[in-house]
Amino acid sequence: MDLNLASTTVVHDQFFLEDANGQEHSFQLQGFNLACREGNSLTVVWAIKAGQQRGPYVAVLNNTTQNRFYNEKAIDNLSSPNFLLYLLGFVVAIVLEFKIFSGFWLLLVLFFVTGFALAAMHGTKTGKGINVFKSNI
Repeated sequence: MDLNLASTTVVHDQFFLEDANGQEHSFQLQGFNLACREGNSLTVVWAIKAGQQRGPYVAVLNNTTQNRFYNEKAIDNLSSPNFLLYLLGFVVAIVLEFKIFSGFWLLLVLFFVTGFALAAMHGTKTGKGINVFKSNI
């Protein structure tokens, strides 16, 4: 009998910040593993996609220690293109390949090549999104 176990730990951070007007704001974050203490100055960054009302917290900057903490999953989701655009590109590529080339096996090979190319472009795009974000904040 095989037994496979998996475990995931999610760090929850909760803290309060006071703005310039003396108003206190509470923050509950997941996955940051934030290092701060009383007296530290923090900047919390959130991102909102165009047309949306809300967005995730994506970074916390500890201005006192100069440490930066990121929510890479949220950044990846925000920087990833829409899946429907990939699907549309995939269908257009297949139709063009079908019009240009003939033969079942050739079409099958081109189908897999197109799918692989689109998947590779998606992976490259998301990796770049995180690195570009981190370098600009």
